Amino acid sequence: MVALTRQEAKGTAEEQLWDTPDSWPRNVRYASLDALGKLGEDPATGALYWNGEPFMLRRRFEPFERALAVVGLIIAGSGAAAAIVQAAIAVMEHNAGH
Repeated sequence: MVALTRQEAKGTAEEQLWDTPDSWPRNVRYASLDALGKLGEDPATGALYWNGEPFMLRRRFEPFERALAVVGLIIAGSGAAAAIVQAAIAVMEHNAGH
């Protein structure tokens, strides 16, 4: 079965599959009953399978996101180090005054 695009589905039985919430990407539709027949589950583990193959979702950070995280950690670490140095200096000055 060849899936119809949103435009091609207008006026056909598949049109209702494209009646998705506004928050969904415009190229995503509801799964048809034929498509759902390809979805399987291991009841012992809850793992999903598509056409008998494990269905895996992987979320990996993009290089830009990794770099941004490293910069954030460096800035936060520098701020923490500066606070420790300031506290140490304040303690030494307080102790030197007595």
